[in-house]
Amino acid sequence: FREVEGMKVLSMILNEWKGQTEFEDSYDTLRSELEFRNVDPIYICNALILQARRLRGLTGIKPKNAKAARKLVVEAGEIWNRNYGPNLGEGRLEFPEEDFCLVPNRLYKTVIDVQQILCDARFDDMSKVEKNARDMIAELSDEDVDWGGDHRPNLILKWWMFQVMLRSSAVCMDLDIWKEARKGMEDIEGDKKLPAPVHSYLSDIKGRSQWFSPSISKQNVPYNDLMKMRVLLSDWN
Repeated sequence: FREVEGMKVLSMILNEWKGQTEFEDSYDTLRSELEFRNVDPIYICNALILQARRLRGLTGIKPKNAKAARKLVVEAGEIWNRNYGPNLGEGRLEFPEEDFCLVPNRLYKTVIDVQQILCDARFDDMSKVEKNARDMIAELSDEDVDWGGDHRPNLILKWWMFQVMLRSSAVCMDLDIWKEARKGMEDIEGDKKLPAPVHSYLSDIKGRSQWFSPSISKQNVPYNDLMKMRVLLSDWN
């Protein structure tokens, strides 16, 4: 009986997630359930990040709720700082022993920071976004940090930051930054030390980011930076 009820709840959550791309103030059952169960705050942070990613929508579309997604990411950062901030001293919470996502639990703040940059890339000043992406790439390149596992999560996150730089270069009409960003992405894609699943993941994301429906280009979206990037990429290939 419990298993059947659990499947019903899971089905309800999955259906709820499908609709969250349409409404900026969507209720999130997963977050509420995690809070009710009083789980470790890092899991609340992750629920907020996942909802923000759904709110940002599909590749090639500038969603109207991008700012709502950023608000969720900012909230995740605030929860992190209240519970795991480096200045908390003895009041800082311990991380759950078992890692559960792309990076080790102790480095999850990096995921939050990357997601904020990805949100900002939808509507913020692109020169500022490019600088933030570049700073994050430097942080992800720190060889003294143990990123945990052979899947090399820092390279995956770096790839995304180079893509942000690529988008910024298109909006700012800066060919030098475009070349730098593209080379950075290609260097990661060509890294023979990356596991095959990571290569497949990057190839799939790259393919989706370079395709867009012709109908999207006709939508009346102010400052459609994503469309500018697509046009420039097609011209410069």
